Amino acid sequence: MKNRQVIFIPCKTYQKNVIQPATRHLFGKLGGLEKFIQAGQKVLLKVNLLMKKQPDAGVTTHPALVEAVIKQIQELGAQVIIADSPGGPFTKTWLKGIYRETGMEAVAKSTGAQLNWNFQQQDFPFPEGKILKQITLAQVIKKVDVVISLAKLKTHGFTIYTGAVKNLFGAVPGLLKADYHLRMSDVSDFSDMLIDITEYIKPQISIMDAVVAMEGAGPSSGDLKQVGLLAASTNPHALDLACCHLIGLTSNRVFTLQKAIERGLIPEDFKELDIQGMDLEELKPIPFKVPASSRSRHVPIPL
Repeated sequence: MKNRQVIFIPCKTYQKNVIQPATRHLFGKLGGLEKFIQAGQKVLLKVNLLMKKQPDAGVTTHPALVEAVIKQIQELGAQVIIADSPGGPFTKTWLKGIYRETGMEAVAKSTGAQLNWNFQQQDFPFPEGKILKQITLAQVIKKVDVVISLAKLKTHGFTIYTGAVKNLFGAVPGLLKADYHLRMSDVSDFSDMLIDITEYIKPQISIMDAVVAMEGAGPSSGDLKQVGLLAASTNPHALDLACCHLIGLTSNRVFTLQKAIERGLIPEDFKELDIQGMDLEELKPIPFKVPASSRSRHVPIPL
């Protein structure tokens, strides 16, 4: 079974004087960024840029967190690329507006990090996949040395919860995501597909932006929820299990967790995780509005 360690760090606000030391503390608990990154390497930050929304809408990874992570990577002499393929065409015209609206353009300008303008896609064989024996991804995901996933804690009308594993669906280029949705219209198959993608990409670090989360009609139309935490793990499945516990979701309600348990990627019980940074008493489940679940869920009509 993969690493079970999950780090939680309090972070009440996105203000620089709070989030930057909190992020540094988070990496310190993981053993230090230098454990994962060397000078001269290319590091891809896979952010959640679901749609053209401003940071305060709580739909996308907050730029203050992205900036804090970039600065610490750059201290090690590595190059940073900010990337995602949100809904819609995977083109420069489409991404340019999203980068600007979500605050990523400003972060890139202030830090010197690169925005991804490589819109090539590539097929990769993955014979060990359960659903996908070949995976089509944005080419940039395999043109880097290190992948760090920066997810946003939200509920989701189709998959119930979206976090570290679901964030990597953004590596599937543009409109191909709609094709994947239609081919795997049952949420069980769709979740197995997400696990395949995650296990192929294997991000070195997964980070959860849970300073402000979204409850209810996520991933874009829910209500903002102050949680005041950052979390991280080298195991995205363990990170999701811990964050689901935090918002009162048991593994039998979250399909990606069920599939990860079946594959032996995480334990069945949150208590079997190695939680660091905060006491378990401080991580009692928070009352959270979640979508109704159904084992016969199919792809939602708005797609």
